[in-house]
Parts: sequence; C-alpha cells; structure tokens
Amino acid sequence: MLLKNMSRYTKEVHADSLMKLSTSIFTALLAALFIAPLLAIIKNSEQDNQSFLLDFLMGKNGLLFITFEFISIAFSLWAKEKALIIYNELHPDKKPES
Repeated sequence: MLLKNMSRYTKEVHADSLMKLSTSIFTALLAALFIAPLLAIIKNSEQDNQSFLLDFLMGKNGLLFITFEFISIAFSLWAKEKALIIYNELHPDKKPES
C-alpha cells in the first residue's frame, strides 16, 4: 500500500515502526562495534600473533564487516529520515497568531 493511500493513523504507526527499526539497527551496530574489538583482544591473548585485529580488518572479513556496518548505518539513517518526513506531514508546526 502506498503511503498516500494510508489514513493518518496508519501513517503515524508506520512512522513509529520506522523509528523503532532505525533505533534497533543503530543500537545493534553500536554493540557490534564494541564487541568486535573485545573479541579480537580475547582471541589475540590466546595466540602469539600480535596483529590479529589489523589482519582481521585488512582481510576479506574486515572489508565485509566494515561494508555491512556502513550499509546498516545508511539504512538506519534513511528509515529515520522517512519517519521524520511522515511526522512533519502529520503534525506541521502551527504559526503563532498575532
């Protein structure tokens, strides 16, 4: 269903779900950014290889990880922007009367 064919209530529910999706994705990405280095430190402590994190980031897995992070951040920001556009259409600022 197209957004222009939805009722005001449905548009607001849709905007709420976009905001929740955006927040969930962004929270998961921040958790991944904190957990990945910790896992690398733990794995590095078990090995004699001192450059595990650098090897990980420079390899195919690192490139895939960084690409996925950027795509997810872009999608999160896109969903938030769409939600804010819907909110602005539904609840425009009223001009003060003089």
